[in-house]
Amino acid sequence: MANEAVGAATQESTAERGVRQELTGIVTSTKMQKTIVVQVTSNGKVLINQEQVAWDTLGPRLEDIFKERAEKVAFIKGDDSVEFAQVARAIDIMRGSGIDSVGLITAKIEAGQ
Repeated sequence: MANEAVGAATQESTAERGVRQELTGIVTSTKMQKTIVVQVTSNGKVLINQEQVAWDTLGPRLEDIFKERAEKVAFIKGDDSVEFAQVARAIDIMRGSGIDSVGLITAKIEAGQ
């Protein structure tokens, strides 16, 4: 009888451990979602986290990235010589693709100042 109780306790702890590992995996994958940065370069190109995309596919690509995310937050960065109209165009596309908050990365922020 004592061995059965020990066996049941072991089974419960194994089951609990499995649930704990599964929940830990969910939390870890949520935390590990990459920060999304859209960059407008001085030569008119647009990048999502260093991956070049065409202007006309920027919105659909962002929609795809953010469709499973609870937090719809991204950042925008423009090269120094980029006209603000280009940055505003990217922000407009970002907001239109469902991103709730767009943060601005400036040269000082990037340099840690």
